[in-house]
Amino acid sequence: MNKIASSLTIFRIITTFAIVLLLQNTETLMVWAAICLFVLASVSDYLDGYFARKFGSNSIGVMLDPIADKILVVSVLISLVSINTIEGVNIIPVYAIVSREIFISGAREYLALQGKKLPVSYIAKIKTTVQMLAILLLILSTIKPEMHTWAIILLYISAILTVYTAVDYLKK
Repeated sequence: MNKIASSLTIFRIITTFAIVLLLQNTETLMVWAAICLFVLASVSDYLDGYFARKFGSNSIGVMLDPIADKILVVSVLISLVSINTIEGVNIIPVYAIVSREIFISGAREYLALQGKKLPVSYIAKIKTTVQMLAILLLILSTIKPEMHTWAIILLYISAILTVYTAVDYLKK
């Protein structure tokens, strides 16, 4: 049963590639397809964690899950910058999010070499949820411009949570 969690993680990685491709075409149908895939990818993040806790997870799944999360968030944010959905000073939260994700990945790898773990905190789970909502609204704002301000506000909130969780992990 632990293959379910790993399969969902691999699905998230593959789906990210499709989302990035779809976002390069801002036609309404393509954006809706990207939204649907992003929602599926986001839900798969929750489901793979559920199945891993319920049935156990293999070492590949444990390694790939946080990587898949980072691939999804970072790739889609960079795509949104590339199509100017996020521009100007609003790129700063993207920089904070991408930097934190790379930093925490490196910290986890370093600690793993020492036989230690850096468990995911509750606030980091909230951060991920806010990031996913912000990204979802940002994608939606490409066809519904009235959503853009709310999307940017959520992006800044997620960046604040992102920096907070990085500092929190540093304290550990």
